Amino acid sequence: MIVALSIFLITIGSIAFHFWSPWWWTEVASNWGNMDDTILLTFWITGAVFVAICFFVAYFFRVIVERF
Repeated sequence: MIVALSIFLITIGSIAFHFWSPWWWTEVASNWGNMDDTILLTFWITGAVFVAICFFVAYFFRVIVERF
């Protein structure tokens, strides 16, 4: 239960840090519209995969591993 809860909280913390992070592109540094859109799409896709894998691992530890 501790491992599953810690993985879940780390995932939630990573998501919160992403949304409240002070780091972002400035307007002067990011003036390539299509390239910026591609990078943002890549971040969203990899972020969704990261969350899905972390939640699966937490579920795996909670339901399957702790049964034994």
